[in-house]
Amino acid sequence: MKTFVLSAVFGLLVIPAAMAAGEHEAPVRDLVKKEISKWVQEPAIIEAVRAQNNTHASLSQNEIKLTRWTRNGGPRPPRRRGR
Repeated sequence: MKTFVLSAVFGLLVIPAAMAAGEHEAPVRDLVKKEISKWVQEPAIIEAVRAQNNTHASLSQNEIKLTRWTRNGGPRPPRRRGR
């Protein structure tokens, strides 16, 4: 489980950097390798991610989508036609 959490968090940080194009790509990769990869291995970070996962384990995918749209007082997501 620890490996999965670390891989997921690391992937979220590395993939966008790897997909980015331009002169900022190399410095971002270096930052991830040298600094951020250490952060995601910290026991406090791992426990915080686990705690959030446990807190929100009962949410459905639809509830997660709604939360993204409305957590800051924003509008509800548009309804899809035909549903």
